Amino acid sequence: MVVLAAGLCLGMSGDYAAKAVSGSVPDLEEARVRAASLEPETWRGAEADGAHDIFLVSHVPVPQSGNPRHRGVDALIAFMAEGGLSFYRSHADYPGAGTEGLIAPDDVVLLKVNAAWDQRGMTNTDVVRGLITAILAHPDGFTGEVVLVENCEGGPDYDQVLNNAENPHQSFAAVVNSYGDPSRVSSSSWWSFTDNVVGEYEAGDFRQGYVVLGNNVSYPKFSTGRGTLISLRHGIWTGSGYDKSRLKLINLPVLKSHNATGVTACCKNYMGVQSTHLTQNIHLDLICGGFVGRMMNMTIYPCLNILDAIWVSPSHPDGPAGPYSKAVRADILMAGTDPVALDWYAAKHVLYPLSGYGRHDPDTPFTENTNPYHDGTPNTGYAYNSLRIMLETTASVLQSGGHEVTMDPARMTVHLRDLREGMEWSGGHCVTGVPEPGTSWHFAEGTTREGFQEWLCLQNPQDEAATAQLTFMTGEGETVPFSAELPPHSRTTLHVNHILGPGKDVSVSIRSTSPIICERPMYFNYTML
Repeated sequence: MVVLAAGLCLGMSGDYAAKAVSGSVPDLEEARVRAASLEPETWRGAEADGAHDIFLVSHVPVPQSGNPRHRGVDALIAFMAEGGLSFYRSHADYPGAGTEGLIAPDDVVLLKVNAAWDQRGMTNTDVVRGLITAILAHPDGFTGEVVLVENCEGGPDYDQVLNNAENPHQSFAAVVNSYGDPSRVSSSSWWSFTDNVVGEYEAGDFRQGYVVLGNNVSYPKFSTGRGTLISLRHGIWTGSGYDKSRLKLINLPVLKSHNATGVTACCKNYMGVQSTHLTQNIHLDLICGGFVGRMMNMTIYPCLNILDAIWVSPSHPDGPAGPYSKAVRADILMAGTDPVALDWYAAKHVLYPLSGYGRHDPDTPFTENTNPYHDGTPNTGYAYNSLRIMLETTASVLQSGGHEVTMDPARMTVHLRDLREGMEWSGGHCVTGVPEPGTSWHFAEGTTREGFQEWLCLQNPQDEAATAQLTFMTGEGETVPFSAELPPHSRTTLHVNHILGPGKDVSVSIRSTSPIICERPMYFNYTML
């Protein structure tokens, strides 16, 4: 049975929250003005440890027609790595790569989009296309699969007529088909088998369908365009067992108002995982019972959440629908590994500033369930502070399942890159030459902090090879040795960010077996100083 909290969570009537009612908040022209001037808040939390960091790129440029890459997505991936969250698992010196990166070259990557609504109520398909293209461009060569997934909740299975994109005809299906190889990029409509109750592969059941665990939790079992058999709970079926290490899910919702929960973002997007027909009182369970927490604990926890706020739908109580006429352009993309922290931040510092509507504020002091609410807006069947209740119950259940999540801003660091300045470096250093080579070089200043790139250029003008022994010294007192072989009559370039990783203040001493010339170039984003 589903166990739900009582009191203010209780709706006024069963499915009333799923129906739009009269009235509209906010004034959309005012929201558009606010969106044009929005500068999201940033801070470095006093208790932050990196686990709840939030990354934003703002003023995302319009995608170039015919180019599958998305400058906002590419910038976000590179920016995350600067802050310590690498997207690609790779030893390569490549934007977004790191040895502890999220996506390995042979992973099966599920993109959980929001596809149940059309227009601005769905995930931006330009962003989806850009993310798929970025995954396929893995620096080690991508041999895995990318699969678009969603239960669609009765929608047209990825083939909407009116889409959230610069080209409104660009549906999810059109994006998937544009790659021309279902063995690499495919989709699975979980709605197509939402009523099929099945068993697991290990029990000899190879049908597509939903495995029911009880307490409103069910999960899909399906095959990809390559024919790979997937259990969302257990992983990739190998023929004799499961491999969950190569199954990754990226949660990719759109930010919008919702008439029941207040806000649709990362947590609410998991409503598109279970079989809707196999649940009871799902909105009440979502808000008050920790449903999303149970789903993530018992199936798969997203390795990354990317929140699409290119267009935001702030109008209450229209959401979760997002008609073109009631959306505002914010041109923001956000990402983080903590879905609760990202939802809290996006609601508090993006949607709420645009709408000015209290139900979008996760810290609202109002808790009533009266009709109308205290501000005169119509009650949609749930408490005024449903967003806060949902985030608290979800966080509690996730924490009990071993996932550390938070709504405490002191534990978050918020990183922001304004793409009006681009991702190219706008500042650098000037140097003068030296009269002769030497065997000992020392550079006292250097950093791999966010927004900085440090390099070392080692010239060997001799007729024979030389060996350079480098000792990096960090601000924390750590010493890191590194050795480089220098061919005769050559220049060797070392990327210090790649050697040491992000967030280091560093000095370096260099000693060589033969006289060489050393230079330490630094490049930085000047606007961040």
